[in-house]
Amino acid sequence: GGCISFINSKLEKISLKILNSQCPKAVEILFSNVKFSDIEIFNSAGDSFDAEFSDIYVEKIISKKSKGECIGVKRGNYYFNKVFLSYCGDKAYSSGEHSFSKINSIKVDNSLSGIVAKDSSSVEVFKYQIENSEKCLWSLRSKFQYNFSLIKIKKENFNCNGSKILADANSLIEYF
Repeated sequence: GGCISFINSKLEKISLKILNSQCPKAVEILFSNVKFSDIEIFNSAGDSFDAEFSDIYVEKIISKKSKGECIGVKRGNYYFNKVFLSYCGDKAYSSGEHSFSKINSIKVDNSLSGIVAKDSSSVEVFKYQIENSEKCLWSLRSKFQYNFSLIKIKKENFNCNGSKILADANSLIEYF
């Protein structure tokens, strides 16, 4: 569960600041429609932000030093305007299992993987920069029961700085 959980909720203009979370997920959102103004999560023992079966809008999110994923979303629609993720122990941004994500601007540093789309999910990115990370973009099908995944990225507004771009035979990375 989450240190802070939103379940079956409809909320607007929410701001959060979480320090030193010891829960599996610092923020967990299920079956909700939430508009966040500002989210800051520092030093999470697990995942920082996790959402499923939801429609979420985030104006700005900062996650630093998460031992798990900084952001993980599934089965829903997610829009992030400004995203700053650093020192994510697993994926910086993970979209999975029939989710659709749109990210206006994202900066990632010192994380295992940057943006990951898996298991019938789609991520559209307009501006992206990553530094000191192993994988920049990764599109894959990790579970047999799902179809391909897709990352669409604006080609003149992204910089992988030498990090890997990966797509398995079942998935795509498209540039627009």
